[in-house]
Amino acid sequence: MLKTFTEFIKLLESNQGKDVVFLDALGQVIPRVYHLTEIKNCQIESVDCGGMANRWTEVLLQLWVPRDKNPENHPLTTEKVLKIIYQVQKLQSVDGDGDLFFEYNAPCDPIAKYQGIVGMIDETRIEIKLGKEQACCKAIERGGCC
Repeated sequence: MLKTFTEFIKLLESNQGKDVVFLDALGQVIPRVYHLTEIKNCQIESVDCGGMANRWTEVLLQLWVPRDKNPENHPLTTEKVLKIIYQVQKLQSVDGDGDLFFEYNAPCDPIAKYQGIVGMIDETRIEIKLGKEQACCKAIERGGCC
C-alpha cells in the first residue's frame, strides 16, 4: 500500500516513461481519459470518543473522468503526474509524510476517499488499485473505550 505522498513520488520517479493506470474498488480500469485535477494538503485535527486530541496530515489526489470522453486512450504518464506534482509543490507546501489518499467517484456514485495499493508494474505501466478505507475507533485501538 502507498502510505505517504513521498512514497508515491518515489514510485513515479523510479518508473519513468510508464502509464499510470488506476483500478476502482471493483478492479475495473478507471477510464483512461481521467485527469488528476487537484492535490489537497489537508490538516486534520480531531478529538476521538475517548477524549484524546489527534492531529495528522492527509494528501488527497483527486481523479476525475470528464463527461465528454475523448475516444482516444491517453492515460497519464509518470512524467505528466510528476509535472503536476512539481507544479503544485512550487505553489504550496505539501507534506511528504502525509497519509496518501485518492478521491474518485465512479459513475452514479458520490466522491469517496480511497487508499492506493500498488498492483502490477511492467515495462509500460503502473497499476494502482483503489481500496476503501475502513473506519476505526482510536479509543478502542488504544485499549480504552468511549
